[in-house]
Amino acid sequence: MATAASVDVVYARTGFGIALSLALGTGGAAAAAWKVPLELVVGVVGGVAAGTALAAAVPATAAAAAATSTDPGGGGGDARASVSYSPSPPLRAAALLGLALVVLFKYAAPLLTGGAALGVIVMSAAAAKQWGPAGALATVGRCRLTP
Repeated sequence: MATAASVDVVYARTGFGIALSLALGTGGAAAAAWKVPLELVVGVVGGVAAGTALAAAVPATAAAAAATSTDPGGGGGDARASVSYSPSPPLRAAALLGLALVVLFKYAAPLLTGGAALGVIVMSAAAAKQWGPAGALATVGRCRLTP
């Protein structure tokens, strides 16, 4: 249900951008016809890249952090002592929100508002996929507004 509502917002923003460009005469119909596929491609590719970077930067578990880190000692140390850091769910939620705002405003600057909304949705889904069900649920579990 939430995904359908999110995709509906992407359609509405993209349609509004097309109608606005046709009404104001900025580029004409040919420019509007190329804008939609461009927004879709930029939104999906940018969202996957941002979600992958977010999941790598703020992993869900200490095991994932250990798998993505390098041993500064040259590999001679104890593997158990290399990384014991696991970001808390509120930290992952704050990082997700912060990167969502960055993606939204960076895509809105070149007037790709439909791509911006799609990029945020895809970024969140890509990060949740890499965090796994337990990590994704822990990230949003404490952020619920209802008890």
